[in-house]
Amino acid sequence: MRNAGASVVGPPLGLYYGMPTDTVDVAAGFPTDRDVSVDGEVSTETLPGGRAAQILHVGSYDAMEQTYGRLMQWLQAQNLRPAGVMWESYLTEPDENDLSSMQTLIVWPLED
Repeated sequence: MRNAGASVVGPPLGLYYGMPTDTVDVAAGFPTDRDVSVDGEVSTETLPGGRAAQILHVGSYDAMEQTYGRLMQWLQAQNLRPAGVMWESYLTEPDENDLSSMQTLIVWPLED
C-alpha cells in the first residue's frame, strides 16, 4: 500500500457477494485512508454506505454460522431485507490457544 500512497486504517476484512453456501464469492482487503490506483491482479472496492445491520461474533470462525442465524432472525423480525453484499471485519488476530477471544464484526447493508 505504501507504493500506492495510501495507509491501512482498519482491520482486515472479507467482502462477501451474497450468503456463502457450497461456494463462496469473496474478496479480501484492508480499508485505506484514500482511493488507491492499482494495476495488475489487484483491484479496489468501495463499500456501500447507508443503513446496515451489525453483529459482533465472539469466538471461533467455526461457530459463525450461529451468529449469522441470529442476525437473519433479527432481520426477519424487523421486516428488514439484507442487500446482496456484506462484510466481516476481523477485529482480533486468530489465536489458536484462545479461540474464544476472537472478535469478528459482521456488517450487512440493508435494502431500502
